[in-house]
Amino acid sequence: MPRDLSPIRGPHRLGWRTFFDVMLGCLIAPVVSYAGEDPEISFRREPGRLRIEVRGELIATYVYLDETIPRPYFADVHAPGGIRVTRNHPPVQGVDPTDHATFHPGLWLAFGDLSGADDWRNRARVEHERFVEEPAGGGGGVAFAVANRYLAEGGATICREICRYRILARPSGYLLMAASEFSSNSGDFTFGDQEEMGFGVRVATPLSVKKGGRLRNSDNLEGEREVWGETALWCDYSGTIAGRHVGIALLPDPKNFRRSWFHARDTGLLVANPFGNEAFTKGEKSRVIVRRGETFRLGFGALFHASPAGKEPDLAAAYGDYVEQLVNQAPSPSPPPRVLSAVDDTRRMTPLDVVTSEHREGWSRQSRLGGEAPSSFPTGPSSARPGGTFDVVSRRAGPLTSTVRGILLCLAFGRALPSPASARRKHATGCPTCSRSLGSGPGS
Repeated sequence: MPRDLSPIRGPHRLGWRTFFDVMLGCLIAPVVSYAGEDPEISFRREPGRLRIEVRGELIATYVYLDETIPRPYFADVHAPGGIRVTRNHPPVQGVDPTDHATFHPGLWLAFGDLSGADDWRNRARVEHERFVEEPAGGGGGVAFAVANRYLAEGGATICREICRYRILARPSGYLLMAASEFSSNSGDFTFGDQEEMGFGVRVATPLSVKKGGRLRNSDNLEGEREVWGETALWCDYSGTIAGRHVGIALLPDPKNFRRSWFHARDTGLLVANPFGNEAFTKGEKSRVIVRRGETFRLGFGALFHASPAGKEPDLAAAYGDYVEQLVNQAPSPSPPPRVLSAVDDTRRMTPLDVVTSEHREGWSRQSRLGGEAPSSFPTGPSSARPGGTFDVVSRRAGPLTSTVRGILLCLAFGRALPSPASARRKHATGCPTCSRSLGSGPGS
């Protein structure tokens, strides 16, 4: 089938600010370096937890056994200089808001609906089984991998997860990288659709908007009203503590099956969530079904940053550095899955995920870049099902570096990338594609 390489006209135009932010970050990040030696990151084992330090100063504590919180999490997260960027755990009466003390312990991955089980609200358990790769540190980072078992509220096993963590000292701060693989050999499992799904953080109280902090995303939208329910390359919560500009930015992996919406509150909650089609857009309720024997992958980064007061970090460069670290990771031994659906809002894909080889194969340009959903999908082990459900389709993805080349091809051929959230809002009323999927949650 001939490919139409003519540019798309009208509202689905190139998001130039987003495009150049990504490209500038990818170009700048490799040449930025620390002055002097890299910080020496190490770890120290304690019962049920792993303490991660730089020259004896705490970066974060990975907690995998807790009597009150039945899922793993990171607590006591600090930016360079030893400044706390997550809320005290447990919250301090009179200092911190004390809501959701066990739901928001610091930094976590959780799901309010995993085959009907709710480990976000601690109604179901996520059981640490073992270290798949023992913690190893030294030089500029620490790495380890864990095996977790997700349980139904009655105790039955839903699925298992292998999660690989890396904590690195980078030019813009400490970078935590989390890469998860979910699978089951006993049956299918399903990720549901709600706000409380994904990679979340509860920031230190002084960083919350309520206390004078700043919440913004890569499209320069700010505050709960603008950020909530919008997709972005990254989203940052920051403010001034002890005379330093500090914060934490969430960076969804651009190779995730879908770009993440952000569930954000001025009280200090921030969540990167790729599962909320209905929750955030008021569109059709989605389900991500992972078939028995298939592997479903999710990845996220978190940057803990600090800089002199009045000088904000270059988060576009930090995002480019995160992408560079993803490129440098060893390839996964098995092909990553692809999730397809007729109700998938393809306009919400990140620029790094628009023009890859597997997307070009079998998909029309108009369908991938804002037009109507395709009537048929590429053949594979399974295909999209009606009713807003998803099947995981295993397709071997090209290396992430090819997506960067794809962006350059996109520019050369005049192909459009998704427009920023503000532009989508402007034309939503007159555009049948956008009016179908934009929601009315906070910020709309």
